[in-house]
Amino acid sequence: MKKIVISLIALFLFAGPGCNYIDTDLNIDPSNPSDAPPNLLLPAAELQVAYILGGDYGRFCSVWTQHHAGIDRQQAGFDKYLIGESDLDNAWSSMYASAMQTLNDIVSKTSAESPYYSGTARVLMAYCLGNTTDMFGDVPFSEAFNGSDGNFTPKYDSQEQVYAAIIGLLDQAVTDLSAASSALKPAGDDLIYGGSTASWIKAANALKARYELHKSARNGASAFSAALAAIDAGAMEANGDDMEFAFTGGAQANPWYQFLTQRQGDLAMGGFFIDLLKNNNDPRLPVLATTNDAGEYVGSYAGQALSASETSDPTAALTGDTAPVLFMTYAETKFIEAEAALQTGNTARAQTAFEAAVTANLAKLGVDDPDFVAAATADLSLNNILTQKYIALYTNPESYVDFRRTGIPNLPVAIGAAGPNIPVRFPYAQSEEQLNSANVPSINIFSDKVWWDAN
Repeated sequence: MKKIVISLIALFLFAGPGCNYIDTDLNIDPSNPSDAPPNLLLPAAELQVAYILGGDYGRFCSVWTQHHAGIDRQQAGFDKYLIGESDLDNAWSSMYASAMQTLNDIVSKTSAESPYYSGTARVLMAYCLGNTTDMFGDVPFSEAFNGSDGNFTPKYDSQEQVYAAIIGLLDQAVTDLSAASSALKPAGDDLIYGGSTASWIKAANALKARYELHKSARNGASAFSAALAAIDAGAMEANGDDMEFAFTGGAQANPWYQFLTQRQGDLAMGGFFIDLLKNNNDPRLPVLATTNDAGEYVGSYAGQALSASETSDPTAALTGDTAPVLFMTYAETKFIEAEAALQTGNTARAQTAFEAAVTANLAKLGVDDPDFVAAATADLSLNNILTQKYIALYTNPESYVDFRRTGIPNLPVAIGAAGPNIPVRFPYAQSEEQLNSANVPSINIFSDKVWWDAN
């Protein structure tokens, strides 16, 4: 059923990588997909977000956080921070014109009588908006979906305003999902949780904890307390609660897999990441990385551009054709709890959460090693918590957020870098510069930090 749904999505919404067009008897106007019912709009949006997260967002962030290294062609340029506005065109348009526009349509259609749909869409909208503002800073939201009213040049809201909107979306989502009834209810069309409102509520609270934590440099202790309160309200409790999109393989393969197979030799494992795992005898190393042609684990440091034969490649664990794209996980939730509890002086809670976080990430990768967990979590420090979180966030753009807001881990600047430091944000898309130039902020990707990056 999932393969059929995904192919239907491609018919009337977008041409995502790896999707097939098929004929159907559905009465859907391809030029106006917003006329489609919510049970078709929801999987369309979920799939699009998975492609963005496992595509441009995930790839750019993984190179800049040195989980991966660009060693050839365009990726070698990204490795040295050579990125232009046009490189973001696809991600920007996919996020706004496809994913968030579709989610906005779902909310408009269902908020009055079908709160389970509107609540699900609001969680996803908060997630999309959070990822977008975390990468770009100030972005359109309050006027972003007014094209039907003739507004094709929306204003940019400040990141502080956008963050308030994110929290509002998540709070309203929990209210919607807690409603006593819903005329229409997601089921098999929800490709993430199968229509489970309880799971979506846990995801909403976990995401709220994430976004409250992001504000810690601005809000201090209150941000940590707010993150803990969100977790205590009922967040993820096990790996089975993870917010993820499971791909079926073949024509509907994981976007990481598609990129790595279509552009073999462009990306390799990052040298910093590989050496971090090797130096700590981390049992996740063989799960995440292959050996090179010499049978050794070797990564390419940023800007080093070792050859493909010299370097390790990603394994299928998180980049295989049927590997899931992870949006938000139980492990990340426990890392957030560990950091917030440590920063508010509750070391006992921090230790328990830290151990649970590392254990959960190992279990997600099929590793059971309590001795390693004990050694890895013996040092209850911010540096150690965030270093372990960095490992657990492999392939996830959230690692780029953590690095910017904390400076952990201490990543080296690329050899031959195009700037003095690792970029502190993405450039705005060229298409946006051309179509909405009066509102697009002028920024420098090396020096103009986003609002929450106040360190």
